Amino acid sequence: MVGDKIRDLRKKSGLTQEQLAGNELTKSYVSQVERGRIRPSRKALEIIARRLSKPLGYFLDNDDDLRTVDVLLKASDALMLSHRLDEAMVGLNEAQHLAERIGRDDIRAQIETAMGRAEQQRHDYAKAMRHFKVALALLSVEEQPDQVVKASFDLGQAAEKAELFHEAAVYFHRSVEAARTQRNPKLLSEALLHFGDFCFRDGKWLSALTLYQECAQVLGGWTADAGLAVRIVSTECRMGRGTVGRAVTAAATLTQVTGSPITHALLASDLSCCFIQLQEYERALTLIESAISSAQAAGSPACTAKSLMAALALGQALHDPDLARRYIAYALEQPDSPTFSPAKALAFSLAADFAQDTDQAYHYVLKALQHKPDDPTLKLKHAILALKVGRPQAAESLAAVMPDYPADPLPVPSFVAIQGN
Repeated sequence: MVGDKIRDLRKKSGLTQEQLAGNELTKSYVSQVERGRIRPSRKALEIIARRLSKPLGYFLDNDDDLRTVDVLLKASDALMLSHRLDEAMVGLNEAQHLAERIGRDDIRAQIETAMGRAEQQRHDYAKAMRHFKVALALLSVEEQPDQVVKASFDLGQAAEKAELFHEAAVYFHRSVEAARTQRNPKLLSEALLHFGDFCFRDGKWLSALTLYQECAQVLGGWTADAGLAVRIVSTECRMGRGTVGRAVTAAATLTQVTGSPITHALLASDLSCCFIQLQEYERALTLIESAISSAQAAGSPACTAKSLMAALALGQALHDPDLARRYIAYALEQPDSPTFSPAKALAFSLAADFAQDTDQAYHYVLKALQHKPDDPTLKLKHAILALKVGRPQAAESLAAVMPDYPADPLPVPSFVAIQGN
């Protein structure tokens, strides 16, 4: 009802009925409009709309426009899933025009958010951030807490991809603070996980663990969610605090993952890396085989690649030629694609470790670099082998790559991967 809209906006603006009426209308007229006793004229609505800083369309019957905007938003989502971004933006621009006429800030925020996500798919993070900032400015925690939390997260994610890490931390923190104002455990737990994953990606283990532990309190215990249990154990292992008992308890939570072989495969792969770090190789192998089986059942190349990375890391840790060669062969059977490039690079690198002579090892490392040319570990191995086989300027190359050598040999956990790449 138009009267309800006027009353609600007037109160939010801190205006009395007399102030809203001004010189052109009367307090009695405004009161009757708000109670629904009379229908305001167009001229009266224009005066009211101006004083309440809203477009006239906000107070008119706009059900058809709302339905059209909803259809356009759903169509844009489908087009973005198909990577038809130009077509999606055409529909979103039309939706934006209708939303401005309607005057609904929450709907305008939805459209700006969708535009931001389209720009993220184009990897134009500066434009994405501008859209997300507009969306956030249109929202209030009191009225749209879910949207504020998600818009803050989107901004944090875009800022991180733009390598604006301080700004990213500010927005991830804002997402958590907005969620804390609500009595919604699901909303808060998601915000805490996103912020925790950002801290993990940035190597801030203590901050990540603190956020994960707060999430555990919200959910009623660290084993309440398998993903959370794996996150906590992974962080503890990175900090040197990991224990076999905690990892075994986390492994038990994987039985809670029902109906989702992809989730099971990813979590089992992540947890297997914890067991590798704890030198519990039999437990790691059991989880890896389970992960590979789940990935095959799901028909997911990404999950297969992830489980292969864990399997190859185990072969590397054990220095077991038979185990390593089994997974090397499986990795090299996979198609040449960006999805499998990291696994193939690791497979060739591991093959070099078990090569019969230096020339063969050098050949394998060259193959590995074709799949992952910027990997510092591979560049170091290549430089060492080049020196051994007598390649020109090998010593200079070795000196150049030494500072880039990484400290952590384990695969990056799947839960810290940024979505939307």
